Amino acid sequence: MMYHLLTSEDPIPLPKDPPPLPRDPKKFDPAPSRFSTPHDIVEIKTRTIDTAPLGTADPTNITDGAGTGVTPLEPYVPPATHDIVRRGPQIVTRGDSLRPPYPEAKRMLGEEATLTLKLTIDAGGRVVAVEPIGKADPDFLRSARSHLLRVWRFEPATEDGKPVPSTKVITLRFELGDA
Repeated sequence: MMYHLLTSEDPIPLPKDPPPLPRDPKKFDPAPSRFSTPHDIVEIKTRTIDTAPLGTADPTNITDGAGTGVTPLEPYVPPATHDIVRRGPQIVTRGDSLRPPYPEAKRMLGEEATLTLKLTIDAGGRVVAVEPIGKADPDFLRSARSHLLRVWRFEPATEDGKPVPSTKVITLRFELGDA
């Protein structure tokens, strides 16, 4: 057996094209037209509606030209609205009763604190819950919570003049110079 090495100068013969396939025009139509026959054409009919000049038509007897009467809807009138008047709670406790007692252990250690508290106030104006916002020393928080629940009173928040529950955020400072 003899082998021959092909180089770029040796021609490579190409295969012959296959013979064309016979086509049956009844079975094969590469791109049929969507509107090639008369039954595909859609007829558009228009109808004229009787109109009268503005201000002369009877609004209770509108017709569509085919004898069908149409009763118009009443014009849309949006419901009457008003702005809800809201007023937040107002403290009514006397100024000399506002300060909670300083925890004795903290006073002896010389510690001070600032508490940010969220108060929940009922529709009667009483403080019903005291929650710290952020870190709070337990001794200062206990003193503040018991005092606020027992002593503090508010004129309740209102919506349209009616008392409603509300919340209020306050900041309490426990400072030794104030004791």
